[in-house]
Parts: sequence; structure tokens; C-alpha cells
Amino acid sequence: SDCMNVMAFDTFSALTLNMHCGMEENFPAKLQTICLAISEIKPDVIAFQECVQHKNAPVVQMNHDIPIKEGNLALQVVQCLKEHYDLTYDFYFDWAHYGFGDWEEGCAILCRTPIISAYSKNVSRMQDTSRWITRKNVGITTRLAGSFIDIHSVHFGWWNDQEEPFAYQLDRHMETLNPAHPTLLVGDFNNAPETD
Repeated sequence: SDCMNVMAFDTFSALTLNMHCGMEENFPAKLQTICLAISEIKPDVIAFQECVQHKNAPVVQMNHDIPIKEGNLALQVVQCLKEHYDLTYDFYFDWAHYGFGDWEEGCAILCRTPIISAYSKNVSRMQDTSRWITRKNVGITTRLAGSFIDIHSVHFGWWNDQEEPFAYQLDRHMETLNPAHPTLLVGDFNNAPETD
């Protein structure tokens, strides 16, 4: 397509990581390891799933009209990269549901180029934020090598889930694609490797 012809750059790197809500054992040390790895590979784009902020934490900034709270995992990574490695990333985060009761859990995108626009989309039938099967994906538009590109951080339901199947959520997500820009979907697709 015409969109693919305008994308001309030598290298582009993307990293995706399910943050598991920061609930893993010894997570603060793991977060430092994540930042070190990012500083070494310097991906153009980073997509987080199960990225969280505590529901009762104070709001420390507004980010594309979304309240970002103290302790937000994406914000922590952005701050660590700037402070310790002199790397600047713009970011966007939005949450879909409460994880572990008190954590606003969702997806985030970190980008080395400025975010021009950002958006989120509920892709699940379920819209109840108290249910973990409620899914919302996030997307950004940025410029790489002088051309617009859309990048989405996605976290879909399991391929075989009867209540919230992957196929339904993927179809809903595809409705968000802008045909004027190439789009990269990065994230946790929750599919078995042999799934078509």
C-alpha cells in the first residue's frame, strides 16, 4: 500500500513487556534491571501491559487527559531512564480494570519521539472495571523518519475464552486503525503459538 512506501528507516526497535502489575517478588530490583536493559538496547518504542497505578495515590500529572498517579509503573520507568541514563521517552497510559483490588491496570506506550496524539479503546464486551476481563488497548501517533506511524499496546483476552474471546476483541481493536498511517500492534496477544 501507499502507507508502506513512506516508511523508510534503517532500523526500528520495539520492546513489549507484561509488567505483571509489579506484583512479582523483588519487583523494585527487577524494575531497575528493566531500566538498565532498556538503556542498553534503546528501543524506539516500548509497550507495557499490566502496567498499574494505585487507585488512592495522588495525581502527579495529567498525560493526554489521563490522570497519572504517583507510583505509576510507566512513569517510574520514564523517570529512571531520564535520571540514570539520560534517555527521554514520551509516554501514554490508560487503565482498563482494577487488578488485585486496588490497582488501576492497563497498557502503556513509551516512545523516543514525541507523541502527537494518544487514544484508548475498550475492546471487550465487559465494561465493568471491577472485572479483570475488561480490556482496553492504547495507541499513539508519532513520527519516525519523517512519516506518521500509529503504535498500539494491546492486551487481549485468551483465544479460547468463551466470555471474552480474543477474536471479538481483535475485531473491535481493528476498528481503531487509521488507514492513513501504517500501524504496529505490540503486546500480549494471549494466544497459543499454534493459533492462526
